[in-house]
Amino acid sequence: MTLRVVGAADAEGLFTAIRDSTFSWTVAEVPELMRTLGWSVVEEIPGTGAVASTPWGVPGAEAELLYREQTVQSVTIYATNHATDELADKLAVVDAFASLTAVATHVLGPPTATFPGDVPRAQWRLAATTATLQNVGLGVLIDWCRNEYQDFNDSIGRY
Repeated sequence: MTLRVVGAADAEGLFTAIRDSTFSWTVAEVPELMRTLGWSVVEEIPGTGAVASTPWGVPGAEAELLYREQTVQSVTIYATNHATDELADKLAVVDAFASLTAVATHVLGPPTATFPGDVPRAQWRLAATTATLQNVGLGVLIDWCRNEYQDFNDSIGRY
């Protein structure tokens, strides 16, 4: 299988939206958020969240929205399809992480934190939001959340 990655222009558009966002959406505002991003909700999980498709042409590149008390807390975005265990795919994930980190750095500035290790991460903490890019081994994820939600995750050691 060949790893497919969100294109640089689409990634730049996403990171620009992250940079320019205050991340203060209610569940009622999700349809407008979807229109703004060019995404569409494909599944609603009442009271809990939603799954949205993205227009990037990458199989499985969906976004998962997490709700709490009628507020969007986080969005997890799959920036690649699911890689195989083959060495070529694993190396392609490393390359995808590096190239997406470069795009994010171009738009958001240098990461405010980096985390090497088995699941390398680069993180950008902005005024109201935190964006975290992760190499999870079989793909690359972008977590976009409210700073308060990131603070909670940090307090319990979850990333």
